[in-house]
Amino acid sequence: MAHDTKNALAEALVDCLKTRSLDEITVKEISDQAGVNRQTFYYHFEDIYDLLRYTLDEDISPLFAGGDDLLLKIFEESLKQKKIILNIYHSVNPKWIGDYIMGHMRPFIRKRIEADAPRRPVDPDAAELLVDFFTYSFTGIYLYWVQRNMDENFQVYRDQIRFLLKESLSHTLDSMAKSS
Repeated sequence: MAHDTKNALAEALVDCLKTRSLDEITVKEISDQAGVNRQTFYYHFEDIYDLLRYTLDEDISPLFAGGDDLLLKIFEESLKQKKIILNIYHSVNPKWIGDYIMGHMRPFIRKRIEADAPRRPVDPDAAELLVDFFTYSFTGIYLYWVQRNMDENFQVYRDQIRFLLKESLSHTLDSMAKSS
């Protein structure tokens, strides 16, 4: 029952985000659309951002379990939800979406580096620097793309993004392992 209520609230939020930015949407509006009262909303979520996090986790988090094409999947899924992503980005707190992506990207990058650790041992501080570098790089590219209204020509970046994550990370790990 609780999961159904949470999903109803998430669907109501998504419906609202199709037409307005996040800062224009109220808890009352979401609750009314989901057929619950405000208190029920607050029983499940602290605020609208908590609901947004839950909603994105349900839709986007499974992508982070994917393999090498994760970055491309994020762009493709975001493009499918373009209006919603832009309405989140153009809200009072546009930084939130970058923080959300970074929070999921960091563990993905860390796993990639740790998977190579047996073949290419790297100093833990250097590995953490790589995690930061690739996390911030991808997030910056993503936010720049969103800021430009999610130009559909992101396909141009497909090979470059794949190269940067695969080859550049691999080459950097090789170089760091040799210098250790």
